[in-house]
Amino acid sequence: MLRQKKQEILLISMAKKKDITFDVVRELRAKPDMALCYHSWASLDKKFFYIGVPKVGCTKIKKLLQAYSKLPVPDGVSPIHERSNGTFVNSLCHFSRAEQLHLLTAPDIYRFCFVRNPYTRLLSAYWNKVVPQQYRNLRRRIFIRLRKWRFFKCPSFMDLVRYILLKPKDSLNHHYGSQTLITHYNLISYHRIGRFETFNTDLKSIFGTMGADDEVFSLIQSVENKSQQDTTLSSPLLSILRDTALGDQFYDYFKDDFINFNYEKLA
Repeated sequence: MLRQKKQEILLISMAKKKDITFDVVRELRAKPDMALCYHSWASLDKKFFYIGVPKVGCTKIKKLLQAYSKLPVPDGVSPIHERSNGTFVNSLCHFSRAEQLHLLTAPDIYRFCFVRNPYTRLLSAYWNKVVPQQYRNLRRRIFIRLRKWRFFKCPSFMDLVRYILLKPKDSLNHHYGSQTLITHYNLISYHRIGRFETFNTDLKSIFGTMGADDEVFSLIQSVENKSQQDTTLSSPLLSILRDTALGDQFYDYFKDDFINFNYEKLA
C-alpha cells in the first residue's frame, strides 16, 4: 500500500499540468517517485509546503519549520531528517489525496525550496558523505563501479565525479543527485526558490512572508551541520572541472540544474 500511495502523490501534481500526457503518467506508474515523502514537509494549518534538498541548508530549515509549527526541535542532525523520537511536521504522505492536491496546487499554500550551485553542493557531499570512514559502503560502490580495487582507501573527488557520470540520474543518492528531480521543478509551482549563496537573507524573507517572528529564529543555531572543509568555487578540487572534458560532461549531466536555477559553468 505504501508503494501505491507514493505512486499516487506525484500523479496529483502532474494532473494539474496541461502539458502532461498519458504516456508520462503511465511511465510514472511504472516507475514511481520514491523520495517525495521523505523530502516534503507540509502543514495545512500553517499553510506551507517545503521540499528539502540535501546539502542545501535543509537541517536548519527543517528545524525552523519545527519551531514555526510550535513543535519540539531535536538536537543534532539525524533525528530531524529521520523524524525520529518526537513529533514532527508531516510529510506529504500523511495527508489524504484531496489534502495533497490542495498542498501542491492551492494559491494559499506557500511552496518553497532552496537550491545550490551544483559544484559547491557536490563538494559538500564529497566531504560529508564520502570522506568520513563510516561511509565505507559508498566508497566500495564507487571503486567497484570504476573498476578500482582500493576498498581501504578514500575515493578522490575525481572518482566521485566519474562515478556519478556513470549512473542514471534517477538512481543517484539524493545528497548529490539532480536538484531538478528532487524538487520536481517542472511539476510543482513554487512561490519562492531560495539560494544557498544568499541563504540567511532568503531564509528570513521566506519565513517572514509566512508570518514567523524573530523568536522562531532565536531557537535555532545560526549554522547547522556546516562543512568544515572548503566547499567554495575557489576550492582546488574543482580544478578538474574547469575547462576540461570531464567538466563538460559534468555540466551536460547536470544541465537542467544549471539552467533552471541560473548557475554558470566553471571556466
